[in-house]
Amino acid sequence: MKKIVFTFGRMNPPTIGHQKLVDKIISTAKKEKADAKVFLSHSQNNKKDPLNYAEKIRFARKAFGKVIQQSNSKTIIQILKEYYSSYQRISNTEEILHAPLKVALYHPVSGEHNIYPAVKGYDKVLQVKISGDYWVDLSHKEANKGVALQKLLDHYNIDRSEILVFGDYLNDIEMLRMTPNSVAMGNAHPEIKAMASIVTESHDNFGVERVLQELLKH
Repeated sequence: MKKIVFTFGRMNPPTIGHQKLVDKIISTAKKEKADAKVFLSHSQNNKKDPLNYAEKIRFARKAFGKVIQQSNSKTIIQILKEYYSSYQRISNTEEILHAPLKVALYHPVSGEHNIYPAVKGYDKVLQVKISGDYWVDLSHKEANKGVALQKLLDHYNIDRSEILVFGDYLNDIEMLRMTPNSVAMGNAHPEIKAMASIVTESHDNFGVERVLQELLKH
């Protein structure tokens, strides 16, 4: 499933100060391999919000580009409905009555240095994985990409030696261990690069495509 990094706000009118927010959305989306989107509210009044929605979209796109999204949705919840078929709003975590499949924890500087030390002790009962520059995931002890991939191999009767896997972060470890045909991205975590059979270019420099193109030559 494609990820999205987005924000929602008035920007009425768009200013140079909003450029920092837009740049942060774009840079975070790039690191997370996600789509970057900025949604603008429909609020408008003569005193605080001088531009109507159409004018605001036009000026914002001229200033910030295609990252500005036009939408009929007027609230952030309505925007969420455009991307998620189901969701539930809660006021605190005690309202969660079912067992979560995964908890994803985010830190704006470094998940590995600022979150992982506080939660690594849970690895006796949960799987605790650094899954990105800013993310740490907590999930079922046996839930990982290696388990999921093995189920697919069993279903289609495919041997591990027949597959090629790509990874960039520590939540890819079990999958990379499954086959000698493992590739680490150029921007991968050092541990992933150390364990992979091949290190390719970064995802920004078409690392996956370069490996596949080389294979097709043979």
